Amino acid sequence: MQRPLRYIIAIWVPMLVCFSMQARQPFSKEVWLNETNVAVKVNCLVQDNYHYLWLGTD
Repeated sequence: MQRPLRYIIAIWVPMLVCFSMQARQPFSKEVWLNETNVAVKVNCLVQDNYHYLWLGTD
């Protein structure tokens, strides 16, 4: 009796965890440069140890 219960739990727990997770929208934001009036699409932001902000663009 205990083995079927283990199999059911082993199947249902991962399924419930997968269904409860929600997907996020990928980060993307347009930034306008004043000098060129061109929109730049920013995909990622990183700040280093010297407090410089690095932007990942297309």
